[in-house]
Amino acid sequence: MAAVKNSDQLATPFFRRRIVVIGVSVCVMLAVAGGVWLLWRALPEVPVHEVVFVNASSIEDTAAMPAAPFVHLKTEDLHRVAEAVASAKLNALRVDLSGVKAAVEQLEWVRRADVRRRLPDKIEVRIEEHVPFGIWRGVDHVKRSAAPVVAGADADANVNANVNANTKPMADETDADDEVAVNGMLINNFGEVFKAGLSNAEFATLPILGGPQSASKDVIVAFDQFRRQLISIERAPRELQLSVRRAWTVKLDNGVTLELGRNDAEQRLQRFIQAHSQIAELKAANIHVDLRYASGLALRNMSRAANMKAVSAPEKRVSLKNAAAKSKVLAKPVTKKKARKVKAI
Repeated sequence: MAAVKNSDQLATPFFRRRIVVIGVSVCVMLAVAGGVWLLWRALPEVPVHEVVFVNASSIEDTAAMPAAPFVHLKTEDLHRVAEAVASAKLNALRVDLSGVKAAVEQLEWVRRADVRRRLPDKIEVRIEEHVPFGIWRGVDHVKRSAAPVVAGADADANVNANVNANTKPMADETDADDEVAVNGMLINNFGEVFKAGLSNAEFATLPILGGPQSASKDVIVAFDQFRRQLISIERAPRELQLSVRRAWTVKLDNGVTLELGRNDAEQRLQRFIQAHSQIAELKAANIHVDLRYASGLALRNMSRAANMKAVSAPEKRVSLKNAAAKSKVLAKPVTKKKARKVKAI
């Protein structure tokens, strides 16, 4: 019993010391917090004199190499934000940084903004601009028309043809550029769709992409993949459309339209590339190439097929291995009542 009593006597001062240490620590922290608060209240009310905007998309701003100016962001928009901050006449410590960030990110061409205090009287706003990758055309821009039935195509090809026929025509039609310019829907290199104004000169250089907005990132990835594949034949995609049923349609820079369908789009494009050097007609402009077959492709001259109703007719099949020997057959013009299909071996 005596040993137990002695241990209790030893434990009591230990716990008392801990309580004292904790109490002193709390008092010190409260004193420091109170001192900081009093110091902050005692600071002179020096309003923000300058709001600095930095292009975060360029090289870091240093004395040796200053940041590049903004490409698309309007100077007058930035001035309005700076004037709004200055009119509040608040100390830099009291400025609502989240409010400034929200106001800046509402401006055209601003993808993201980061706002920081630069004491004693500055606010720095680092802005990342949207980089336009292409013009965005959603699947909601449609016109109703009938699509020809393709004999011998895969199971979903004709369904996809009807969906693609209901999408808005490609940009070579007269009203396409005007409508997109007014709409102002663009897509950046992250696959994000945004709305902004664009000069006519830059507008003409951008490719036209389209599809469901939820699949915008997929469209960017596919466009880059198709572009790399087409380099071997010195062609480039000018337009890429993804239908609501996820069927791909590519229009090249020479006016050739490629129907790739829903499945194996990369392999079907590669089939076109392999046949390009063997079939002279594939090098012509303004033709429609249907690649939605298990093997082979079908050609249609769009200028001759315009405003013509498709009719069924026996198809002429030519082996790609014998394409050179059959060049005279392939050189014959496509008649109104006949479509040509080339079978790959």
